[in-house]
Amino acid sequence: MGDFGENQPRFALAKDFAVAAARIAKERHCADIVVLDLRGLSPATDYFVIATGTSERQMRTVADECSEAGRNQGMSRFGRAGYDQGRWILLDFVDVVVHLFDSEY
Repeated sequence: MGDFGENQPRFALAKDFAVAAARIAKERHCADIVVLDLRGLSPATDYFVIATGTSERQMRTVADECSEAGRNQGMSRFGRAGYDQGRWILLDFVDVVVHLFDSEY
């Protein structure tokens, strides 16, 4: 995945993490996985990762693993929403936002 140290530019860290989050979703059998590069288009974030899950448990597992990967890659999670309900989950890492949807939505 690359060097996650201080020598790597911030946008490269964000891109590497967005790809890692998408890979986690794929490994956990999510569908419709998309990584949107919003650099220069959005004032809120650089990358948006979207995936569709099949169950609350699966989506929470993906969210937990993305949060752990973020910590390991130097991406602090700013916020989390929807985790308790499990119908949709949003993880905000500032430069990367991960949004997991239930397949019924």
